[in-house]
Amino acid sequence: MFSRITIIGLGMIGGSLGLAVRRFFPKTIVVGFDTNIDRLLVAQKIEAVHEIHETLETAVSTSDFVIIGTPIRFVRDKIMESARFVKNSALITDVGSTKQEICAGIHAVLPLANHCRFIGGHPIAGSEKSGPEHARVDLFHKKTVVLTPDAEDDPRDVRSLREFWEKLGAEVAFLSPQEHDAVFAMTSHLPHAVSSVLAAVCDENYPNGFFGTGFQSMTRLAEGVPNLWGDVFMSNRNALAKMLDRFQSLCTKLKVALEENDQETVLQILESGYRCRRKENDSRK
Repeated sequence: MFSRITIIGLGMIGGSLGLAVRRFFPKTIVVGFDTNIDRLLVAQKIEAVHEIHETLETAVSTSDFVIIGTPIRFVRDKIMESARFVKNSALITDVGSTKQEICAGIHAVLPLANHCRFIGGHPIAGSEKSGPEHARVDLFHKKTVVLTPDAEDDPRDVRSLREFWEKLGAEVAFLSPQEHDAVFAMTSHLPHAVSSVLAAVCDENYPNGFFGTGFQSMTRLAEGVPNLWGDVFMSNRNALAKMLDRFQSLCTKLKVALEENDQETVLQILESGYRCRRKENDSRK
């Protein structure tokens, strides 16, 4: 399918991609690039890549497929920079958790250099952990990968990208960039925001040793790297703000019910959350 793949950004996702490509595409050469030399060396040590390069130009120059795994704020520039350096007409994708800002930014400057094409992507397989030391070869197995092509994209590119992810064990879904960001503002970005706010409420002024398992579960996401998640929040700020309004409204409703000794409303809110959670669990069976 692809003879030479370059992964730009060797964090947990990028490292896992390298491991998975090497397992499921054994004839494909995997090239790694990262501005952090330590991450490059770790990726090489765990055999996530065949080659490492210290310049983006040499990393992408002969590749026919480029995957951008950098923080959100750098994705657009890395797409354009990669397109300038490739010698072949390469397909470029990304793994960022927001899509509208990236896709709009790229479509505003089309065509890309050297006849390169871009289709946005987002594997739903992350965690609060970062770095190639946390990479897993099976990270994408039975996970959903969202692709965001538009009507002008070549169906052959869409098919190739879909087959690539399916070969890694993923299940592919399609959304527009706008739909994607609205959905993940609710299912990913809002949970992280709530987790961080909850952890911030229970700050260092509270004594250690009294946090139950519920607190630990609820605040796990707050361990995500603040700079990376700050970029995600700002990239999807309008959709996330709308979700926070809905969340705040329901919190206010619960607060008023408690103040007014309104047990019926308290139970309604709890039951609504219970039904949603059960429905999600059933869908995973």
